[in-house]
Amino acid sequence: MKIAVLSDIHSNLSALQQGLTYLNDKGIDEYIFLGDYITDGYQDNEVIEVVRNVSTHAISGNRDRIESTNFPNPLPINLMPQAWTLKHLSKNSSEYLQTLPTHKLLEYEGVRFLFIHGDNPQIRKPIEDTFDELIEMENFDVCIMGHIHRHFDQSYKGRRFINASSLGLPADGPDYKLLIININKAVDVEVVSLPIMNTFDLQCREYQNSSYFENHKEWGTLVLDSIAYGISAQDTFFKIVKKLLEDNRDACIDEVWYEAFNIYINTNPSTYSRLESGFKE
Repeated sequence: MKIAVLSDIHSNLSALQQGLTYLNDKGIDEYIFLGDYITDGYQDNEVIEVVRNVSTHAISGNRDRIESTNFPNPLPINLMPQAWTLKHLSKNSSEYLQTLPTHKLLEYEGVRFLFIHGDNPQIRKPIEDTFDELIEMENFDVCIMGHIHRHFDQSYKGRRFINASSLGLPADGPDYKLLIININKAVDVEVVSLPIMNTFDLQCREYQNSSYFENHKEWGTLVLDSIAYGISAQDTFFKIVKKLLEDNRDACIDEVWYEAFNIYINTNPSTYSRLESGFKE
């Protein structure tokens, strides 16, 4: 039995296509998707259509439950990218996302697998606390998750916990990642790394010409930086936001957002997307 596991695509259609092309001749028996198919880009509906057609099993991630988000009015700038995604989801995409379970318990060759996104329970530090919650939640031998966009493979209390990283927005190096699980008495997990830069130049240009980027240049730039360098540019950005809010607790989030972005691009002068976007100091 050979299973492909793909997680956290985040509207990155070219990464999804690259991953599926790689897997095409690998004798895959089942395709399992771990959620977060949408947001952060402009090809949400296209990604969902591929997942719907290819997946043997698919579960929902926190981003896929966007219908349940309580957007305030007026809408603050930090929520505008997600609101854009919700507005542009097709009816078919929305209905499909609402059918997805939050986890799947499946058995292959006598091995019990728990497939879950990783947001409920939330992956946190110390990670053993999360593992204990999962053990309490379900009876399994191997748990495979995503959500944090970083790969790990750990044994704990007789179970094995594996993170699939991210196919669309990795934060553990400049490669798209997916898993191939071979099950033949033992469980062998191959982490497949696919070079981002093979497709990134064209992807970047097309992304910057999209209405998503036109309406959300700041967030879009962070997304492109994250893809290009395999880091979480969003984490760096939000640390700046947090510091500015601590320094001025009366500040408006919209003002802080723009100020934080200006600090970000001036302290990260060599980022690929900043140069491509034409942002000036």
